[in-house]
Parts: sequence; structure tokens; C-alpha cells
Amino acid sequence: MWMLLLIGCGAGQTSLGEIFREDSRPGSMVRIASFLRRSPAYREGTPVAVGVIEGGLLGVSLEGGSPWRFEHPIQQRPEVTGSVVVGLGGGELFALRAATGTLLWTRPATGMRLIGAGDDGEMTVATLASVSRPRSMVLVVGRDGQVLRQLETERTLGRPAALLGLIFLPWSERHITAYDVLLGQEVARLSFRRGIFSALVDGGALFFGGSSLVRLDEQIALWPADELPRAEIPELPLLPSPRLVPRLEDARSLHAGYPDRVRAYARPTLPGENLGLVGGRYFLAYHQAILARRVDGDFPVWVRVLSDPTLGGDVYQGGLALCDQQGKVHLLGEARGFLEATLDLGQPVLSCVVQGAGLIREESQRHPDALPEQLAAVLRAPSSALVPLQRELLGMLGRMGDAVTTQVLIDLCMDPRTPVIWLEELHALVALRRNGVGAMLAALRRRPQGDERPPPVASLAQALRALGESSAAPLLLDHLESEMTSAWSRPALAEALEELASPRDLPRLHERFEVLRREDSESARLAALALARGLIRLGHSTGVKLVAKAAEAPDTTARLRRELAMLAPKQRR
Repeated sequence: MWMLLLIGCGAGQTSLGEIFREDSRPGSMVRIASFLRRSPAYREGTPVAVGVIEGGLLGVSLEGGSPWRFEHPIQQRPEVTGSVVVGLGGGELFALRAATGTLLWTRPATGMRLIGAGDDGEMTVATLASVSRPRSMVLVVGRDGQVLRQLETERTLGRPAALLGLIFLPWSERHITAYDVLLGQEVARLSFRRGIFSALVDGGALFFGGSSLVRLDEQIALWPADELPRAEIPELPLLPSPRLVPRLEDARSLHAGYPDRVRAYARPTLPGENLGLVGGRYFLAYHQAILARRVDGDFPVWVRVLSDPTLGGDVYQGGLALCDQQGKVHLLGEARGFLEATLDLGQPVLSCVVQGAGLIREESQRHPDALPEQLAAVLRAPSSALVPLQRELLGMLGRMGDAVTTQVLIDLCMDPRTPVIWLEELHALVALRRNGVGAMLAALRRRPQGDERPPPVASLAQALRALGESSAAPLLLDHLESEMTSAWSRPALAEALEELASPRDLPRLHERFEVLRREDSESARLAALALARGLIRLGHSTGVKLVAKAAEAPDTTARLRRELAMLAPKQRR
């Protein structure tokens, strides 16, 4: 039988048998939780990034040092767990020392695929499945390569965990079995309705789940299994089904795909705290953009843009480690998002697996840019993959009510790096601003330099008009008189001047009116009509006479003559 190919030496220490029975009622997990709480502290794993390349693996410690290389056929993405890397390829299951890439052991595994692995520093447990038959296997291997236990089943297995001589096996996506390797028997079980395909160890604590995680502690006796408190990432428009643990099919793929490039990262809290996310914070990697968010926050804590899309990552104590498609591994501080270090696997990778457990790193105390400026950096990024995120960030900018945001929006309008597709929405957001008058007036005084775009004068005019900022009138007149001002901006400028101009602006207002009334275009007609109303408001009877005279002048365009004739008598009454 194909399963027997794995046994080899040490077969006398293996145990074959069916333990995954629905009608079995082993002991409670509460006893296991109590045992783990009283046990010695768990040794954290090796913080490492492992990249997949054609014909092998590359690894680098997150603590620094030289990268390692392991040449071997690779059938699927490896699992990094504890202090080992477990891989499959060339008909073999193998384990490497994560810190150095040194081969620890191999076992025959023809016709199989790796589902998942766990390691506690003394033994490694792997779950595997046949590629041709509905059969699965649990394999427990010591550091010396001896097979300690081998179990076969027709059940669907998930990603296992190992801790202090026990292995924790998810099966049928609803049960967790605690199995004592030394005794060779199931000692406890926890059952759910659905959604349980992974067991994992973090900080010495056990967690079960997938899209959300439950924690194994003595509180489980107080709740029905399906009502246990859960750690989970809130849904986002950009990530409608966030997961704390990647789906098994995504984690097995040799080549990174969309779920690897758009992922959320977080760590669940340890026993002694209410179950949730460490720091109430999670991270969203969206291609090359990275956002830190609070569970209860409307806006990101920080935003950063890397040079290349990320393929994998993990949270460590003090930050987030991310591996990109060029084989660079970036360490970002959790509170401010500064790039603390960049490591290098040595070449581009097909996919990447990162384990942050065991790394503790102090974060830089530099002062970050204001959040609107960080959002602007993402909006400037010339990447079509970022368009959905950029649209979301534009909406955030529109909801921010500070003067810094007003300045950022104006700068984005003028920055030649801002993609053209966002200009219309940016101009609309500037028109809606109700603060940052100083930034608006400064923008009207600016003259484009080099390939810089002109200021959004129509939007600024609308905003200043709504604010009643009369000091803007001379600057608005400057732009209305300029040949560089676009025709479609003139009506907004004139409408703002209609309300903001003062008596000292009358001569210039009249002069511009005389020019526009002769021009046969829709923008000129609308602008002249607005200036006519301004002349009447400022000049009273004098203004009415000027408008009435223009209504009779043969060089005034025909439609405008009719409108001016209606305007002046109405105002006279």
C-alpha cells in the first residue's frame, strides 16, 4: 500500500489505526488546557522568510545574517513551523532546519501532497493526502528522522499543531483531536459546526479555526464550542472575507496568487487577555501598499508603499515582516510603519512563506508624515492593481476635515505623478473643502513649475465662495483674466466673484465682463451672466445701467443679450 512507503526505519514505533470516528467521545479539552497552562514555557520558533524558486528554496533569518539555499525539486509551497521548514517534492517529504536550511530528514511521499505541518522543537507532525484517492495521513517524525506515529484516515484533514508531546489534528473541518504521541491515542476532542481547518501555536498558546480563531484555554468550559469568543479581522470593502489563516488551497499553491498579494495579517491575543487581536490592530497588504488599521477605527493608523507587490508575511513582536516578489523581506514597525530593515533572499521568488514568531524588535521613534500625506503617496503610485485601494483612500481623504488634508488634495491635483483617472474626483473634493483657506489662497498664487499641473482654480473658487472668503476676489480675477485659465473654469470663477467681489474690484469686473460678453461660447456666456449679476450687486443703479447697455450692444452675443435684458429690469424693480 502507498501509505506503507513512508514507514521505513523506526516502523516498530509507528501506530496505524483509525481514530477519527464521529461516534467517539474522548476527554474534554479543558483538561488539556489546564495541562498546557502548568507546563514549561514554550520555545518560540525561528523567525525566517522562505522563498520558493525553480528547483529549490531560499531562506533568510529575520534577525539578519546570510541567506541559505536548498536545492531540491519542489512540488508545492513549504510550511514553516517552529524551527523547521517542511517541504514536498521529488517524491519526498523533507524537513530543514529553518535557521540554516540544513536537511534534517526525508521520507518517501510519492503520490502525495502536503496539507500542513506543526513542530514543537522535538517532533514534527505533517498531514498529507493522496493525489488520487480519498485517503489522508498523519505522520509524526522525531528530529532524528524516526517515524514516531503514522495514522491513516478517509477523513479530510487540516493543518496540525504540535505542543509538548501532543498533536492537535483538525478533521472534517469541524473537529479538533488532541492525540498523545507517546500513548498512541486520542485524549481529547473539541467539535464545532464548521470552519475549523487549522490548528496553530502562537506564543505557547493554541488556536483553532481559519477565517477566525478560537483560543484553547480553561474558559472553553463556559461556552458551547460554536459560541466561543473569536479573534477575527473586520470585513473591509477591499477584503470582504478576511482570514487570520490562509486557506489550505492558497497555502499549497507553488506560485503566489491574488490571495497572497491581498491579505490581512494579525496575531491573536494570548491567555490572560480577552480574545482579540494584539494591540487591537491588523495589517492589510494590498499588492505593494501596506495599511495598519485598528479594529475600531475609521481610518488607517499608517499607510506605506513598497516598490513591489508582497507575496507573504507575518506579524512579529513590534512589527510586520513582508516578502515581495523580488525576494526582498521588509520589516515595518507596527506603530508608525517605518521601514526598519530590508533583508534579501538573493533573487525573485515564485512564492514566499514568513514566520515572525520569536522575533522581538524595537521600533524607530521617528515622527511620521501626517496620515493624509501617507494616503497621497498611495494615490500617486502608478499601478493599475492599486486602483480599488486608491478609490477607497480618496473617499477617506474626502471625510477628513483638517487643513492638512486640504493642502494634500490641492497638491495631488497639481502633482504630475497623480494618475489622470483621479483628477476629476480630486477636483470635486477640493470644491467641497470648508477649511484650509490659507492653502487655497496660496494655491491661487502658485504658478506651475516644470511639468506641474495648474491649480484647480474652478474647485478653489467654489470652495472659497462657500466660505464667503472675499479676500480671494483679486486672485480669482487674476485667473479669470489669464489666458492660461481653461474655458470650463471661467463660469465657476465668475460665480465666485459674483458674491465675493468688493467695490474696489468693480473696474476689473466690468472690464472682464466687456470681454466675455463678446465671446461666442457657452463658458463665456455663463461667466458674463454671473459677472453681470455681480456688477448689479456692487454698482446698484450704475451696475444696472452697464448691464442694460450691454444688453443693447450689437456686439453682445444674441442669447446673452436676451438674458441681460431680462436681468437688468428685474434688478431695477
